[in-house]
Amino acid sequence: MLSDRLFLAVSLVFPLIIASISGAAIFQEKKEVILLTIVDEDKSDYSRELVSYLHQKAGIQLIEAERKKSEKLLEEDRTEAVVVILKGFSEHVINDDLTGILELAVSSTSYSRTFLGELIASDVIHIWSGEYAAYQAGRTARQHGRTFTEKDRIRMPDAYRGEIKYGSGMSVIFRTIEAKPPVYTEAANYPPTAAASMGLLVLFLFFGSLFGSGWLAEERGNGTLSRIVSATGASSQIFLGNLTALFAMGILQSAAYLGVTQLLFGLSPMRGGLSVILLGTYLLCIVTVSMTLASFFKTVAQLQAATPLIALVTGFAGGCLWNQIGFVGNLPILSRCTPQGWALQGLGCLYANPRDLQGILLPLAVLFFASILFFSAAWLQWRKGVVQGEGENP
Repeated sequence: MLSDRLFLAVSLVFPLIIASISGAAIFQEKKEVILLTIVDEDKSDYSRELVSYLHQKAGIQLIEAERKKSEKLLEEDRTEAVVVILKGFSEHVINDDLTGILELAVSSTSYSRTFLGELIASDVIHIWSGEYAAYQAGRTARQHGRTFTEKDRIRMPDAYRGEIKYGSGMSVIFRTIEAKPPVYTEAANYPPTAAASMGLLVLFLFFGSLFGSGWLAEERGNGTLSRIVSATGASSQIFLGNLTALFAMGILQSAAYLGVTQLLFGLSPMRGGLSVILLGTYLLCIVTVSMTLASFFKTVAQLQAATPLIALVTGFAGGCLWNQIGFVGNLPILSRCTPQGWALQGLGCLYANPRDLQGILLPLAVLFFASILFFSAAWLQWRKGVVQGEGENP
């Protein structure tokens, strides 16, 4: 297998391409700021004050634009949300009517709709509070027979807000919540970016392993394998050698994928040394699975036709294409039938708590014993199809 330079080059370059594409996509979800576009159609003092408040928000990157441009930014997914300050905003605030003053459009890929609504509402209320204070001051003055002129009413909002520190009336405090060690039978959380990166890594390695074992069907089909193994003891050396080559290729592909996602995008689905052991056990399992399949399929065409189907079906069932957050320690029954499911469960546990040895003992045991079973099946089928059927000298 390693003598095929084209296959070797593709096996190493392909993970770099996949890592770059997936890393760039996932990186958009990892950004620590919310891209918010604001359209000021009122252009009043109060609307500019609202824009100023939003500029001061930590975690908000504000873009000012006209309505047409803002719609284009939202369509192209270059902003998470668009806030339009409608014409008449200032009049509504002065007249104590906070309905129909803003429009909020949020991208379908954003998780920030509720958060942004609360954030903007707090600033609107802060602006409106000055007008409300002026109304209450005028009402109280009239009740006590005091004079409260229009000039006093105009000065009151600014004076009131000047006495009250911005954010003291209502503020929204947010922070990144670090994952806690998983409690079994209960949900465990880790970032969606980590979950997506884990799934892509696990699925990609399974694909690579299945395609990498195609040499066996090819060599058997053209008769090369029977000539190679005619030497005494050659079959076991070839079998173990190619098993080792597939394992080494998986290590190189893992290193390439993890290196690109970490160096270019700061993403990594693995934490701690235990995750390396778990990934190595998973690699051993899928390598033996690929050797077993290659031993049972008689032609390259059969193997190539079945490989994408097997990889996609088991990848979907195992959780590579959907988020396993909430299922750590309570893996769905369907996922337990695939090596990907057990690998993702273990990686999820270790991402939440890199020292959680107890949490990965079961995934490690399942993957290791599955490797033994598939290794045995592959070797027995190898001897049946090659040694016995094609006449190796024992």
